Amino acid sequence: LEEPPPGTYIFLATTQEERLLPTIRSRCQRVAFRAVDAAAMGAWFDRFGVPGEARAWLAEFSEGAPGTAELAHKHGLRAWSDELLPRFAALEAGSFDGGLADRLAELVGEFAERVVKENPKASKESANRLGTRCALLTLASRSRAQIADAARREDADALAAAAARVELIVRLESEVRANVNLKHALANLVAQWGAVA
Repeated sequence: LEEPPPGTYIFLATTQEERLLPTIRSRCQRVAFRAVDAAAMGAWFDRFGVPGEARAWLAEFSEGAPGTAELAHKHGLRAWSDELLPRFAALEAGSFDGGLADRLAELVGEFAERVVKENPKASKESANRLGTRCALLTLASRSRAQIADAARREDADALAAAAARVELIVRLESEVRANVNLKHALANLVAQWGAVA
């Protein structure tokens, strides 16, 4: 990166720019990618043969990110949403769900086993991280919808609560990167999620 040969271009892509070393960031030109518009997403759905009944949910879930849509479609994240989001809604309403953290860990574990079975060269640790990302994408979709709804209603308290839950998601991502025990991290997430007022 410091002195590439003439005519050489090196592209670094990341969703976590802050994790790049400052010495690397200082030698790079930043190019931000935007969400894909509805027409382009429709073309992407056509290209990959996504069934019509899945498109509306995938478009909303992925917010114009084809990679997220592909991940959600390939790994059946709609089923995760259908199962998990009502349980998190009940948690937000004050009904503690003692089995929710275990179920999250179970979904991530099953996901990781499938990924490793499909690709024997895949590492179990990477597969667990991807499974955790899938769970967090599911929760983030709920938080995004809550933030949009609270902003539309100009409800500062609901907006603050949704933002606090986004912080919990970000914290869990950091804990997973730091190799904190996943079951403990998920249990903490569930406990804190319900405690947000």
